[in-house]
Amino acid sequence: MARIAKISPLRKEYSNTFNTIDQQLAKNGYYRSPGTAITVLPHKEISGKYRTGLDVDAPYLNNLSEEDKAAEIERITKDKARLEKELGIEGKGILDPTSPFYNFAASSSVLKERFGSDIKVVPIKLGTDDLIFNLEPGEDTMKEIAWNWLSVNPRIAPSLDAYKQGKVPPDVQYYIADDEAENKDKYRKNKAINEAVAAFDALTPTKRKQVARLMGLPVTEETKEEVVYNHVNDTLKIGEFRDGPHKGTSTIRLFTELLKTTDERLTVKDLVEQAITHSIYRIGVGNKVMEGEVVASPSKEDMIEHLLKTENQMELLALQKKLNNKKIK
Repeated sequence: MARIAKISPLRKEYSNTFNTIDQQLAKNGYYRSPGTAITVLPHKEISGKYRTGLDVDAPYLNNLSEEDKAAEIERITKDKARLEKELGIEGKGILDPTSPFYNFAASSSVLKERFGSDIKVVPIKLGTDDLIFNLEPGEDTMKEIAWNWLSVNPRIAPSLDAYKQGKVPPDVQYYIADDEAENKDKYRKNKAINEAVAAFDALTPTKRKQVARLMGLPVTEETKEEVVYNHVNDTLKIGEFRDGPHKGTSTIRLFTELLKTTDERLTVKDLVEQAITHSIYRIGVGNKVMEGEVVASPSKEDMIEHLLKTENQMELLALQKKLNNKKIK
């Protein structure tokens, strides 16, 4: 089986809050303006060395585990020797990290004089489509060399997961695609969503509304059951809250945490959130819960704990009554 590698444009998601050009492009299946591209050349470190992907002493290797580092050094040693042999440049140092081979602006005459060969890198353009590399030995040596320096270029995320976890700069536009890893990740996410939807199906109508409200969804006691279901179902499939108080949080994680909450605690949490929504309370400076100009509790969490205590059940009933009266108005 041929060794195939791929660099893909990042498929970024955008909030619906603002109607931007990038948002409209993404909605239509484009992740940059059609026909546009960026030009990439080997990255030059502050030390003056090029990041080649074929350097056993490259500093980035120290970020790997000992096992992965050893495997990568072995891979580099074998591939570099093979690539030099395929080009007929063994022992000339052309693929070394300080070589002018990686400098596109280097003079052909200088290269010819130094190495007896004027071969050098060519710029690689990354556009709106995937860039495919056939890494089968001897298939396209220069393209395989390009793959090596592209795969360690800081302008390209080493994986989709690395981008999602914020391990690369936010302006990175491309990533090293691994279809097998992405399919596993997609399977894991879809499985988690399906399990969450099944768990939601098993809840009582009352608990469904409580969970929906605590997820920040516009649900009241009067909201129809099918509307509540659709709200939660759609939110779980988003994967991550894009707006609101839970922005940036995994929808599945929050839902799962709410399911693990006892019925009693869930009811009190929902009651406190509704009291804030209906302006019985407001959140003041330092996240204090205010009732008018009086501090009712140091925080929402403290208030919930207070109302859960047996000796404070009269206060809980009083809050329920206030909320009911607000809803009637």
